[in-house]
Amino acid sequence: MKQFQNHLRKEYKGSILNPAKMNDNPFLELKKWYSAAEKAKIPEPNAAALATASKRGAPSCRFVLVKGFEPKGVVFFTNYKSRKAAELSKNPRAAITFYWQKQSRQIRLEGKIERVDSKHSDSYFKSRPVGSQIAAAASPQSQEIPSAAWLQKRFEAIAQLNHGVVERPAHWGGYRLIPTKIEFWQGQENRLHNRVLYEKNSGRWRKKVLAP
Repeated sequence: MKQFQNHLRKEYKGSILNPAKMNDNPFLELKKWYSAAEKAKIPEPNAAALATASKRGAPSCRFVLVKGFEPKGVVFFTNYKSRKAAELSKNPRAAITFYWQKQSRQIRLEGKIERVDSKHSDSYFKSRPVGSQIAAAASPQSQEIPSAAWLQKRFEAIAQLNHGVVERPAHWGGYRLIPTKIEFWQGQENRLHNRVLYEKNSGRWRKKVLAP
């Protein structure tokens, strides 16, 4: 095994970020970048790494699908009994990172977490494919189970019991990350990457340039 993975090195190249031309509202800039990612046909552009931490600060990270871009924050859905939910209940702060390799772009958001209201969760749950609805009801997410076969039998039992009609389980719903920091990163040659950070202070966003 090689000590250094030099053969994996990549040279980045992208348009130069000009903070003066970036929107003063980072959410509008985020939507602009997201739309560009969709137009570039990047697979699952809403896939993002979600980092949480326990009450004592032990971190954990996993990918989720962001399902909403709102003026207040970004929304994702999960099982309220999962590990991430347990950590968020005791330490309601998180970070989300989007990375679009094809464009050499990254967006990082950091802030506090709140649950979305039940109507919001109900509305999104109803829009999901029936199989995904059944899976949400069947899976005791993050808990130990006897086997994959056990989960499949549970899925089939719920499917037969409800005849394709599934109500949103009380243990499943949405979270909203309300950021106080949003950073836009654009890869550049020679590792001289562009970084523009928006920070919210006293209700107002301020932009600054960071060294790579």
